[in-house]
Amino acid sequence: MNNTHKLMMVALLSAGALSVGITGCSREESRAETRTDVAKARTDGQKDVAAEQRDAAKVRAESQQETAEANREIALAQAKADHKVAVEQCEAMTGDARTNCKDDAGARLEVAQAQAEADKLAADPKN
Repeated sequence: MNNTHKLMMVALLSAGALSVGITGCSREESRAETRTDVAKARTDGQKDVAAEQRDAAKVRAESQQETAEANREIALAQAKADHKVAVEQCEAMTGDARTNCKDDAGARLEVAQAQAEADKLAADPKN
């Protein structure tokens, strides 16, 4: 629900509560009492809307963090899969070529892991 809809809901609820209060009594409120009640209803409504906005912001931040964590896990899984393939390809080599190939594969895995972590940290709204 967007803010406009929330404000309309608060206004309608406030108006409904005010009308119930007015029709529930046989005596008419003074203009001063009505102004006070309307002002209080507006203030209460604004507080409710502000609380909902804070809650929505928190949910958005949590969702962003969860998405970043999921993306990190995907990137790590891809890096590990790529590493396994690279190591298997290195097995066809011998001597220094095999050693260098495996070292390169390990270095690429480390870079991918560091990048995944950096991307997660960059997406964290607390940073």
